[in-house]
Amino acid sequence: MEWRKSMPMTADKNTRVYLYETSPVRKITGYFMWDRVYICDTYKCDKYTPLVMMGKVPLDALHKYQGIGYQATESCLVAWKVGKVVRFDKPFTLEDFNRKRAPQSWCYTDINI
Repeated sequence: MEWRKSMPMTADKNTRVYLYETSPVRKITGYFMWDRVYICDTYKCDKYTPLVMMGKVPLDALHKYQGIGYQATESCLVAWKVGKVVRFDKPFTLEDFNRKRAPQSWCYTDINI
């Protein structure tokens, strides 16, 4: 599971999510495709216990990330269930994706490798 506060506008099984590795690699080393996307109201956490367990992130950490108890602005989290994973034989640079720096969260690209 990949936990986020939002999800891309195009969320189907054909969407690639490219994986950027930070130091020391600093390259795009592969991608994954979604298996499924869940919208989770973590205030009703007992309903989503299986997702939390699959995601390997403790519920209190998800609450902190979401902002519960910390002036919450989001009422839900999005769990991207990882499907097919592809690791590139040769990693790509950010410049190969017309980027000068790595995004702080996720961003869109029209590059399809």
